[in-house]
Amino acid sequence: MNYRKLLWTPVLVSLGLLLGAVQPANSYEYGNVSQDHAEAWCCMDITYCVNPREFDTLCTPTGIPTRNFVQTVNAAAATWNAQGTMFQLIFNGLTSDSGCVTDAFTGNCIGSQDGQNVVSVLKSCSFPAGVLATSFWWYTVNPGGPDDCCIFESDICFSNDFSWFEDSTAADCAGSCYDLESVALHEFGHWISLGHEPDDVALGYRPSMYPS
Repeated sequence: MNYRKLLWTPVLVSLGLLLGAVQPANSYEYGNVSQDHAEAWCCMDITYCVNPREFDTLCTPTGIPTRNFVQTVNAAAATWNAQGTMFQLIFNGLTSDSGCVTDAFTGNCIGSQDGQNVVSVLKSCSFPAGVLATSFWWYTVNPGGPDDCCIFESDICFSNDFSWFEDSTAADCAGSCYDLESVALHEFGHWISLGHEPDDVALGYRPSMYPS
């Protein structure tokens, strides 16, 4: 039997805070995304497509060039791959698929199970207040197997209701502007079966998988 697991994650962080706190992959615990089951992908290579639609509002500090949405998302995936993660994130080209649709009951964006993993900007869906991006995934339950659950599809949808900055090399960004690469890094962390991490008070920073 197939189950759909929904997760919406507010990721409200300062620019550069997350990317400086990426820990080696072996320091994370895989399969702690759900409270009910351990979860892992059915395969080691997770292929994904990106919808190339840009945000309506981008923040561009003077003198700092921006990258486009596709390049920035791929940079976040490459960061996890470089950590030696159990699951590799493989870019599989562009798509016109939005990856998410409007839920008829809540009016909010939900994932669309359509056979491909999609990362996209949603311009026609609504998000709960304060939510920058959402991750959705689908899995089969395999009781007694090597893993309780086997994930076979996932989508990431970014809200178009915020101003975004696409180049994480900037030291800061004035106003209410959010770092796309850091948020993509967090959401991809859920794709590779990572749950939320607590604030690391001893080291003085919040890790990539801090929930907000």
